[in-house]
Amino acid sequence: MRQCVWLVWLLLLGVVAGCPVTQSQDTPVDYKYLKDQVTDSGYYLYIPSTYDGKKTYPLVITLHGT
Repeated sequence: MRQCVWLVWLLLLGVVAGCPVTQSQDTPVDYKYLKDQVTDSGYYLYIPSTYDGKKTYPLVITLHGT
């Protein structure tokens, strides 16, 4: 039984040690903070620098805490 426990710990250590460490990505600095005039609620708007107004893109809305 003890050998089985040590084997599990050894395998777990090998799995954890083999996980890659991801590099932190820089966050875009061109977010715009806007406020709704009716509800006075604020939100952030990000438009990428590669945005082309003549193309169609999907709309992505992120709701936090709802």
